[in-house]
Amino acid sequence: MKNAGTQDVKGRHLKTVTITVNDRPITFQEHKATGMEIKETAITQGLKIHSDLVLFKVNPNCCLKQIRDTETVTLHEAARFCAVTPDH
Repeated sequence: MKNAGTQDVKGRHLKTVTITVNDRPITFQEHKATGMEIKETAITQGLKIHSDLVLFKVNPNCCLKQIRDTETVTLHEAARFCAVTPDH
């Protein structure tokens, strides 16, 4: 995954997207990520979670949709996710 504020191989500035995981902002360069990439990026950016937690997308109507580790989702500004223990 590319770092925030970097350029691609053609020298173009890469636009970042900020989502929240467990109410903490997490920044991505890519606009698509797997569930595992979301958790790993959150961990890298200081969120105190483990990669074996279950990830859910919080939809605007507050319904939760489980995101599997291998499932790819499109990221957009203000998208909300939560990572919880499997027995939660």
